[in-house]
Amino acid sequence: ILLRTTLTQPLDRPPPIPLREAVPKKPPRVYVLTLTTSEMLFILLLLTIAPSCHPFSHVPPNFFSFDSMLVHGSPLRSDGKVEVDSSLVSPSPSSPSSTSSSSPAHRTRTVSITPNLSFNLRESSLLTSSVQSYISSTHSSPDPFGLAMWPGAVLSSRLLLSSNATNCLILGCGSGLEGMTALSAGMSVHGTDYNPSVLPLFSSNCPSSTSSVFDITSRHPLPLPPGCDLLVASDVLYNDVLAVHLGRRVCEAVEAGVGVIVTDSQRFNGKAFIDELNKRLKEVGLLPGGRAVAWRRTKLKEITTCSMIEEGDVTYDVDVDYLTF
Repeated sequence: ILLRTTLTQPLDRPPPIPLREAVPKKPPRVYVLTLTTSEMLFILLLLTIAPSCHPFSHVPPNFFSFDSMLVHGSPLRSDGKVEVDSSLVSPSPSSPSSTSSSSPAHRTRTVSITPNLSFNLRESSLLTSSVQSYISSTHSSPDPFGLAMWPGAVLSSRLLLSSNATNCLILGCGSGLEGMTALSAGMSVHGTDYNPSVLPLFSSNCPSSTSSVFDITSRHPLPLPPGCDLLVASDVLYNDVLAVHLGRRVCEAVEAGVGVIVTDSQRFNGKAFIDELNKRLKEVGLLPGGRAVAWRRTKLKEITTCSMIEEGDVTYDVDVDYLTF
């Protein structure tokens, strides 16, 4: 075929390139990895626990199903108002150091907000065991992650100090670092959380505040205190369901003329939150300047928090997304 093709080509064209000679294929290489029994067991252990043990990934994606959040939501009265258990909001002594020494279930962490402002924050000393129990359970009770400080609370606290607000509502108040900062700035503070077990801790850190159980996924309006002019939510975007509902709640606050601070150090579900917020703000004609809102980002250096999965603390640098209105 090649010969005939070559002979029939016009003389002014070069003959076609001959076919490349067949090159024998090399046999595939086979690698054998030899492991001891202890090494195999260690790898199996890592494969078993690794998906849920990243110290800053909060929880696996299935930790919070929509149904479970409704089951563990706020105790609501028939008139739609949040039912507050007075045993959960009674303030503890104001000195974190004295209450820490008398309560072995708590420890004190010194958190620096600015070079001239630090707080002694009470946290649960049983958090690691609580997290391990929660991971191994069927998640029939609210998660324990609000019993310790998260990086987003540090950034929210710093942003609070540059605010002119006087009355603050905190969603997912947790242990209360933002509340302590707001109180130090002369603000009135009301903290809410869907987990009632964190409210006594919040109240002990913020003794002159008020608090109540509130689930942002509920159909009921935000429990805005009279005169509220600032909404704060730090590191509450555990999954896309919560992200969507927080977008709805932030739009609700903006419609009420309330300023907003949202921070997210985990950055897993920030897009779902922003998309929902922009959609709702557009529907009510409140997009600032007619343009979609977007996250901004900053880096926090040498943040020390509880390891969550293992006993002890970890110190690290972290990028935190934030949004302010």
